[in-house]
Order: sequence, then structure tokens, then C-alpha cells
Amino acid sequence: MVLILGLLPWAIRIVTWLVIASVVLSMIGQAFHGSWVYSPFFWGIIQFGRRLCEPVRRQLERWGLPSRPLDWSPMIVVFGLNFLEMLVNQMLFGRR
Repeated sequence: MVLILGLLPWAIRIVTWLVIASVVLSMIGQAFHGSWVYSPFFWGIIQFGRRLCEPVRRQLERWGLPSRPLDWSPMIVVFGLNFLEMLVNQMLFGRR
């Protein structure tokens, strides 16, 4: 049980990096019009990031903040995941 709880901060960190990777891959794919973005591996990363950011994006649009030309939802999700990781580390290990 302790091992599983110890892996929780690492899982949060991996999800954070996947969100960042999805944003970068999406921007590179749009800039260079690459068909490589549609490979199952890269497309899976992009879709994972989009699914994770979609609830935040919808809420921002309800508040009147458009998602174009600058989408703030990935940044909010990354900040939220970093806060969650900090909270988990503090609760489990007593460190920051």
C-alpha cells in the first residue's frame, strides 16, 4: 500500500508531462502540417491532453473567455496537477 501511495506523485508528474507533450505536438503539427501527428502514438498523446483539458476549456468559455487564439486550459490543468502533486507530497511525506 505504501508503495502504491509512493507512486502517486510520479503518476501525477507523468500526466503533467503528457499534457505538455500534447500541447507541443499539437502546435508542431499545425505549424508544419505534418501527417506524422496522426500516427497512433502521437495522436493518442494529443487526444489524452485534449480530453483532460476539455472540462476546463468548457468552463472558461462559460465564463466568457474564448479558447482561441490562446487556449489557457492546458496551463490551468498543469498548474492544478502541480498543486495536486505538492499536496500529495505534503500529505504523504511531509515535504514540499
